[in-house]
Amino acid sequence: MRRPMPRTTRKLCFATLAVALTLSAADPFLGTWKLNMTKSSFSAGWPGPQRRTVVARQDGEWIVQDTDAVNATGQPVTSTNRFKFDGKEYEYRATNGTAAKVTAKRTDDYHIDWVFTDSTGAVTKGRTIISRDGKTRTDTLQGTSPKGQPVNNTAVYDKQ
Repeated sequence: MRRPMPRTTRKLCFATLAVALTLSAADPFLGTWKLNMTKSSFSAGWPGPQRRTVVARQDGEWIVQDTDAVNATGQPVTSTNRFKFDGKEYEYRATNGTAAKVTAKRTDDYHIDWVFTDSTGAVTKGRTIISRDGKTRTDTLQGTSPKGQPVNNTAVYDKQ
């Protein structure tokens, strides 16, 4: 004969389930992303780094993105940026040292559209796509570099 589950055990089971569902619904953009150089391609207008790791985290309503990289010439570079996915313009500093403004708009859980405008007025537009399994992030960037050169980059990251 089976005995009914005690009330405390039932509450604990429901609480555990609620936490599991909340964690599984976490923002797929957040986390640590390491650039996969073999799957990425960069144009002369905006050469790719030798390595790059991006950590995206949430701070209240803000997204904070810390980037640690070694640029194309072998110099270590870091940047920290804060923005929201609300389509408004925010200050942004690229790892190449360029001061810019960024506008970011999330179109759904897996897609983010970006517009970067640097101090010279050069505009690059980008899109981030997170794979449905949450393991791959692909950033595309197209436009004009601060030096007036065409940019057509694809950066593929692996979730760490």
